[in-house]
Amino acid sequence: MNFVRLGVMWEAVERTRGVIDLEYFDKVEQLINALGEKGIYTLVDMHQDVFARTICGEGFPDFYAKEALGDHPHCINGWIDPLLEKLYDMTGLCVSIDSYGFGKDENDDPLIEDCQTVDFYKFYTTKESINAFDALYTNKGGLRDKFVDYWDVTSARFAANQYVVGFDPLNEPFPGNFVNSPSLLVPGNMDKNELNPMYELIQEKYMANSNGESAMWFMPASFPDEVGLGPLGGVVFPVGFETPPGGEIGSPNHVLNDHTYCCQLSPGICATGEPSTDKAEECLRWHHNRMGQRADDAERLGVPFHLTEFGACLTEGPCTQEINQVTDIADHHLYGWAYWQLKTYADLTTSAGTGSEGFWNPDGSL
Repeated sequence: MNFVRLGVMWEAVERTRGVIDLEYFDKVEQLINALGEKGIYTLVDMHQDVFARTICGEGFPDFYAKEALGDHPHCINGWIDPLLEKLYDMTGLCVSIDSYGFGKDENDDPLIEDCQTVDFYKFYTTKESINAFDALYTNKGGLRDKFVDYWDVTSARFAANQYVVGFDPLNEPFPGNFVNSPSLLVPGNMDKNELNPMYELIQEKYMANSNGESAMWFMPASFPDEVGLGPLGGVVFPVGFETPPGGEIGSPNHVLNDHTYCCQLSPGICATGEPSTDKAEECLRWHHNRMGQRADDAERLGVPFHLTEFGACLTEGPCTQEINQVTDIADHHLYGWAYWQLKTYADLTTSAGTGSEGFWNPDGSL
């Protein structure tokens, strides 16, 4: 092992509006240095899943998320929304997080134990989620500016660390309000029109803080550029970036990164929460398609490709299958890879719920 993708989330860096937690930065750097002294290099990752705690997620400061959402986020606009509410309820698309009836904590956020009764990916299509992502990309209330500021101070702190190999600006970017703007669902449009402008602003900060030596490990939109459902099951579309964000073809300051999970292929593949061993052929074909397309994308852009997430399985049979398939493909093509995840405690927003997905059991055994 010589690589770690380390979550350095905005909600940890700025726990109070406008105040940077320097002690947190100190602890992160201590960990990066301890890893580095053992030959393990770090990618600093602004990790998010379902945006913020107010949406049963994590990553962005809750106060900024609530501010961007306002009191009543809509799917389309105020007068059309009520007409379509029954359709929303039937399809599960664009329902409110409040419709789940979860209890609330002292911050008026859904209780974590209630959130974990529902597969976390379903929260992505709530009104709150699509509007929060839309606010980020369109700079509603200055949210994108604040996000760029987060990356300015974070990259400035770690740019000089010899063990930091780069910065991952946003984990699994979800489309903005695709109900109101269906063109966002055209493959490539999200990358080109929403992510690229934001990534360019962030890359300016990376480069300024590192004397032009920093590396952005950028990720394409997580949907719809891969399609695991319906008649196009298993199709992976090319990324929409025409050049590395803020750079030229062949940039030495960029790495394309992406994730692969057989569970992305269809719900039936992972009825138990992890890939079924009797679906080995389908899983292998999916991993070949996904990693192969991203490698082609990276070659077109003239940058390396790195797989920064896979696995997230719980039991020996499915995990052995998933790990062997993905790492065999990666090793054959000389792709770098990182497993999700090492830690032994439960994660708020994955298929594991309260289970442990890491390499270690709670009692310390492998």
